Amino acid sequence: MPDPYVSTELAALEQLPYLTAVIREGLRLAYGGSSRLVRIPLEPLILKAGDREWVIPAGTPCGMTSTLMHHDEEIYPDSHSFNPERWVNNPALYRYLVSFSKGTRGCVGMTLAYAEMYLWISGVFRQFGSKETRFEGDEGILVLVDTDVSDVTLATDMFVPEVKKGSKGVRIRVLP
Repeated sequence: MPDPYVSTELAALEQLPYLTAVIREGLRLAYGGSSRLVRIPLEPLILKAGDREWVIPAGTPCGMTSTLMHHDEEIYPDSHSFNPERWVNNPALYRYLVSFSKGTRGCVGMTLAYAEMYLWISGVFRQFGSKETRFEGDEGILVLVDTDVSDVTLATDMFVPEVKKGSKGVRIRVLP
């Protein structure tokens, strides 16, 4: 991305493994909807754990939150940390990413949302550096201001996730 003011083609951005990893890790930790997504199986569901087995009869409402799925330590070790490398090292993890749900109930806007994330994130980080990484032509560096992990941590579930009471959200300043 030699010129920060010229957009890179979406198809080229989608081929960047680390950018894809950053987007997936961000989605995993930023819950769009945190309440249970109810499904009613048409056939009995058989769940196995070791030598135990459970059967959920057909027609029984059941559900799981993306929050619980995305913090399963067996799938995502150290699940509360932002670690894009987990996606680079194991692209098969995508099977467990349910930010937009899956199957016939998946979000119809998922493709557009991914396109926006690729374009926006690549554009922002092409124009602005950080204390650790700067390139010629950067407009400045981005720094967090009065923001910590509690400003993005799920505190309550109101269908959409809510952070701690009194949080002013993520605040960023651009420095020269």
